[in-house]
Amino acid sequence: MFKNIGAQWIRTLIFIAVGLFVPPLMNHFLGKGTYGAWSLIMSTTGFIKLLALGVPIATVRAIAAAKDEEEVNQVVGTSKKIFMLIGVIALFVGTALYFFFEQAYLTPHIVDGVLESKIAAKDAWAARLAFGLVVGHVALTFVMQLPYTILAGKQQFVAQNKIMIFVLLIRVSMIVSVLAINASIILLAIVEIITLVFEFILPWRSVKKRYPELRFQIRDYNKSSMKTIFNFGGYIVLLHIGMRLCFETDALVIGWGMNSQSVTDYNQSNAFIIHLIQLMMGVGGVMMPMATKLQKEEKFQELEQIFYKWSKITFSLALLVGIYLLVLGPEFVAWWMHDVSYFEPAKQVVPALMLSCFVFLPIRAVTLPMLLGLGKVKFPAWLFLGIGILNIGISLALVRPLGLFGVALGTAIPNVIYAVIVLVYACHQIDCRLIDYVRYVVPKCFLGSIPIVAGLFWIRATYAPRSLAELMISGIGMVVIFVIMWIGFVYRKDPLVDINGPLKSLLKKVSR
Repeated sequence: MFKNIGAQWIRTLIFIAVGLFVPPLMNHFLGKGTYGAWSLIMSTTGFIKLLALGVPIATVRAIAAAKDEEEVNQVVGTSKKIFMLIGVIALFVGTALYFFFEQAYLTPHIVDGVLESKIAAKDAWAARLAFGLVVGHVALTFVMQLPYTILAGKQQFVAQNKIMIFVLLIRVSMIVSVLAINASIILLAIVEIITLVFEFILPWRSVKKRYPELRFQIRDYNKSSMKTIFNFGGYIVLLHIGMRLCFETDALVIGWGMNSQSVTDYNQSNAFIIHLIQLMMGVGGVMMPMATKLQKEEKFQELEQIFYKWSKITFSLALLVGIYLLVLGPEFVAWWMHDVSYFEPAKQVVPALMLSCFVFLPIRAVTLPMLLGLGKVKFPAWLFLGIGILNIGISLALVRPLGLFGVALGTAIPNVIYAVIVLVYACHQIDCRLIDYVRYVVPKCFLGSIPIVAGLFWIRATYAPRSLAELMISGIGMVVIFVIMWIGFVYRKDPLVDINGPLKSLLKKVSR
């Protein structure tokens, strides 16, 4: 499990590095207003992905639970047919979203007696064309997901992530070239479409090489497999809708209540937290099929131990990154974007979101995927949908009186509520005591964090770090103290994680 999760983390870290590298370039070459228009296009078209109807995750679980290769072929053939139909429907949905995009962001409205549009007139034509290209890209991506789901269902996460990393690097190279030669959101949309060629060729070849017995034929479509996929996938849709309402509608709310430049301010302030969530979800990608496998083998005690252990690990990682962002996040965002104007927006957004993530991340990374693997999807799915709606309601109510801070609160408060309720539900489902979970995961991590938080606040008050060197030194110092505290205190004599054994082996090798 460590190997698969390690592969997920390596890929996610590379994605994060790209996420840190590309936005400043876009901000510089496109300008804040045009970059905000691109963000609105990606946020609006992102809703088309909900048409996946939970089929990718349902396919992963169905493959992991399959009794033989014939059943796997039935699942694959059924999923392929479903994906192709969804792609066609996506084009019609994208057309409907275009009219919403036109009316909401491109059509001028009177605001405070002044006629203005959310996207500047100079970007309007390019935004329309880019929107259409991105819709085409999203429609084509559905069937491209099938080989990735097969690799995940077979727990071939190393191979899966190698391909995803390679495709990502190609995409980034093209984006950088476009920005350097002729910065345009139309060309950026074309890059998204070109990337699909690699998305089609590489994963399909890998799956066929590893599993030549798989047929990938629509004639293997099976009504029983379709029922299994949709019974599970229908609730995954609710989860995805809730997730998008929680994390991908903020740009739309801000675009409605403020302007496209404020969208950019919020997105870049929120970027590191989104990356941290993606890193944690690397655990979830492995946890779900693992839970399905352990359930099939009736190894429930082993499942409980994995649940405890990885919850503590993800909580520790959330603290490692999150404490730094909590204290010095605004300074880092301003340096990262090479623009001090980002400091104040980040000061409003980062602390509120980060505090909620300390509670939310272990649940999103471990608890929710475990429930999905066990087939317990109905309750957390409906709950996430309700939380997403609550997010929208709070954000809409607070965006004008409180600005970006109000939108951040609209995300933070529902996430904490969701995490607490799902944790209680999960403990009941696997018959473990909530107090035992909390006692194992929380106290030592919390106490170990106190000197780290105090040290960073002292550095901020005393030295007010702003340059890269100052921020790096602060971060390195924090990591050193963190490692000492976690080895010497948090994981000392831990019943589930033996950290001293590997350290002793490493020291012996070094001494030789």
